[in-house]
Amino acid sequence: MGLSKLRLFPNLTLGFLDSQTVLVLVLILAIVFGSARLPKLARSLREARDEFNKGNDEAAQPAAPAPTAPPAQPAPQAPAAPPAATPPAENPPPTQP
Repeated sequence: MGLSKLRLFPNLTLGFLDSQTVLVLVLILAIVFGSARLPKLARSLREARDEFNKGNDEAAQPAAPAPTAPPAQPAPQAPAAPPAATPPAENPPPTQP
């Protein structure tokens, strides 16, 4: 069974991939990356795909309206104090007799 029958991505047609092509690709990847790093590469690709799908799912959902808080009551105000008297000037102008 080739990868075209697996239907990992339903909208993607992989008809050009047969078992020989997949085997050659895996061998090339093993030579380039080394057999020890292939599982790490596959794991990181899977995590990246999952994060991408999660972001798409969150973006597709309509935004929930923000809960509205009741209007705040104004704080009670203390009675206004009378204005302070204006202090006398230090050097008043001379008065004329």
